[in-house]
Amino acid sequence: MDRDDLTVRLWEATSSRRADRRSYEWKVTLGLWAGLLAVAKLALDSTALPLVAQRWAVVVVACLLLVIVAVGHWLYEFKFVVPANAHDLEEALTLEGSLRETAHLPSAEADERTWRRAPALFQVGVTVLLTVVAAGSIIIGSR
Repeated sequence: MDRDDLTVRLWEATSSRRADRRSYEWKVTLGLWAGLLAVAKLALDSTALPLVAQRWAVVVVACLLLVIVAVGHWLYEFKFVVPANAHDLEEALTLEGSLRETAHLPSAEADERTWRRAPALFQVGVTVLLTVVAAGSIIIGSR
């Protein structure tokens, strides 16, 4: 196997690893969003909240748990997913540059580098929005 074949295989492996991680990241995010929407629906059902004398305690605990979920999602995205995706993207772009140089092709524009955090920002933003909706539903449902 020559150097160019090895570079192509490394590029394919790096790109595949990043795509697999992105797919898993979206599955986790969509599951989280479904859970938040389920909490909101259950909270609006008046029989779902437990009948306790201190309903405010249920509201406070539920809202705190929702904040923990939102912060946990932010940590997952920006402490794990974004750095790992950035590493794989840089590696893939370096390998692609090597292949372009070998083939005497012009270098590609690195527009994707500016968008590397955009999906994570969107996902966390929607999670925060759904957390607010779920918390509001809990407050409304506790009355």
